[in-house]
Amino acid sequence: MRKFAENIAQGNLDEPLLIEQNHLFGSFAESFDIMREELRAARQREEKLKAREKEMIAALSHDIKTPVTGIKLICELLCVRTEDAYLRGKIGSISAKAEQINLLANDLLNTTLDTLGELNVSCQDMPAGVLAELIREHDTRSLVTADAVPECLICADRNRLSQVIGNIISNSYKYADTPITVRYAFSDGFLSVSISDQGNGIPEEDLPKLTQKYYRGENADGKDGSGLGLYISCVLMEKMNGALCCSSGQGNGLTVTLLIPLS
Repeated sequence: MRKFAENIAQGNLDEPLLIEQNHLFGSFAESFDIMREELRAARQREEKLKAREKEMIAALSHDIKTPVTGIKLICELLCVRTEDAYLRGKIGSISAKAEQINLLANDLLNTTLDTLGELNVSCQDMPAGVLAELIREHDTRSLVTADAVPECLICADRNRLSQVIGNIISNSYKYADTPITVRYAFSDGFLSVSISDQGNGIPEEDLPKLTQKYYRGENADGKDGSGLGLYISCVLMEKMNGALCCSSGQGNGLTVTLLIPLS
C-alpha cells in the first residue's frame, strides 16, 4: 500500500495495486485500484481535450491567414488605382494592420504546431548566397547594411530560414527603428550570421528571457506582439541543427546571431 501511495503521489497511474486473493483487505484495496483507474482515465481524457484544443487553434490560425492575404492584395490593388495621397496613407495603414494580424496568426500557428510536435523542417544543401536574398526580401524599409556573404554551402530549410530572418528584422523595425547591420563569420562548422540594430539594447540578465514563450521586455510597452517570435525562431534553428543567441549592451543595441550548419 505504501508503494502504491507513492506511485499515485508521483503521478504514476499505470502500476496496479496487487493484492492476494482472499486477502483480509481485498475489497478495500480494490477500491483504491478502481480510483487509480479512474484517475488514469480522467488524465487521458484531459490530454485528448488539450490536443483537440490545440489542433483547433492551429486550424483557426491557418484559416485566418486566407482572408488577411485577400485584404493585403486588395490594398495593393487600391494603391495602384488611386493617386490621392490621403487615401494611399489610409490604405497603407489597413495593409500594415493586416500584416500585424498575419504575423500574430503565424506565431500562434507555429507555437501550436510546436506543442503538437508538428513544427517540421526539411533541410537541404544550398549556397549561402540565399541569405542575401532573404534579407533583401524582408528589408522592406531598406534599413539593412550587410557584408558580402561568404561563398560556401549551408544546410537549412529555406522557408524556415526566411521565417527566422523575417522575424528578427521585423522585431528590429518595431522595437529599435534604427539602421541594421549584418555580419558573417565562420565558427566551428557553422556560418555565423549576426544581425544588429542600434537601439537601446536590453539588460544582460534579461537576454535569456528573449527566447522564452510570451516574454515581452520593457521595450515592448505599447507595441503589438505576442512574445512568440523569437521563441519560435529559436526552436526552428534548433530543428535545423543550428542555434540562435542574443547579445546586447545597455544602450548598444541588440544582436541576434544565427549559427547555420555548413554542408
